[in-house]
Amino acid sequence: MTAPADSATAPPPFSEKEFYLEDFHGKTLAIAAPAADLRQPARLAQVIDELTRNETNVVLLSTERSALEPLVGEHVLSMATPRLEGTVWRQLRASFRLGLVVAGSLAFAPACREATLRLGISKLVWIDRDGGILRANGERVSFVHLEELRELLAAGAPRNERRAALLREVEAMLVAGPP
Repeated sequence: MTAPADSATAPPPFSEKEFYLEDFHGKTLAIAAPAADLRQPARLAQVIDELTRNETNVVLLSTERSALEPLVGEHVLSMATPRLEGTVWRQLRASFRLGLVVAGSLAFAPACREATLRLGISKLVWIDRDGGILRANGERVSFVHLEELRELLAAGAPRNERRAALLREVEAMLVAGPP
């Protein structure tokens, strides 16, 4: 017969949130959302606050400065900023949060891919008004690696052409570097 586990020495239950906070600590995370999807920023503001308290650099990518300012204050740059890479990293030393306006000649998804690659950002989170990627059984996919994404594309997972184009951008980004 085994003695009951001592609650003082038992490991805490698994927390996905704590796992990600530990994983992101000291790293730079980009969050992409078109300005129209940032009109009610309260929930995202809470997430950004928690990430920055965790010493995670957050680069919020969007299409309009006015949508970024409620979330990052005056720490907003344009993709057209000269010597963007150095300017971004200097800004992130002063504040763990930064907004980056990616409007320009590129569509939003390719512009986010370009920003992520230029800045060497390790993770990109896409805020998706359509609810994210779903497997055939309806289960939500919270992250995707290249092979899984290719399987989803081959299986016809995109519900529409806009979604398919976005997933092709994600595929191009994964091929180019960020995990």
